[in-house]
Amino acid sequence: MGRKNLSEERTTMILDAFERCIVTHGLDGTSLEKVAAEVGFRRGLVRHYLGNREEMIHMLARRAVTRYAQQVDELFSWLPASDPETALLDMFFPETAQTETADLLVMEQLIAAAGRYPQIKEWISTWLEGFVVKLGALLGQAYPNADAKRCWAVAYGIISIYFNQESMGPLDLADTYREAARANSARLLDSLSAT
Repeated sequence: MGRKNLSEERTTMILDAFERCIVTHGLDGTSLEKVAAEVGFRRGLVRHYLGNREEMIHMLARRAVTRYAQQVDELFSWLPASDPETALLDMFFPETAQTETADLLVMEQLIAAAGRYPQIKEWISTWLEGFVVKLGALLGQAYPNADAKRCWAVAYGIISIYFNQESMGPLDLADTYREAARANSARLLDSLSAT
């Protein structure tokens, strides 16, 4: 197997360092100098591989959205054909947190900055819409009597509860919070049976 080319390797190293800096300093507090110091390169070398700060932010956002899209695809590939809703709740609200805190913090920082970066806003919005549509379609199969609009709304509600629960992960809350999130998501699913 061939070795990665140096440009790809260094780009990955720099983006990894950028993520670590965001976790420590936030997006707005992360400068090219801090990234260069974190990765152990000169600032000029960071600029050579990733461009200016705005270009770096766009590259990082593209990578983060791609990573999240792959995770959604994996999630759907793991769901069983029978009773996917229960498996979905198990995956979204597991006994122990499974989201990487660093990934979560980076995505939260990108979402917070999306108003200043229209392209990032579009990428994240497109990813979210795809996630909601996929889950809505899955719910439509599991609840054939529920209309597509209602399935979409329930999918969005469950995803919103999931995102909120994940964002609170660093607080290390008592299990009652996760249990409440799961129970409320189950109620949303049950509402599809009533239609």
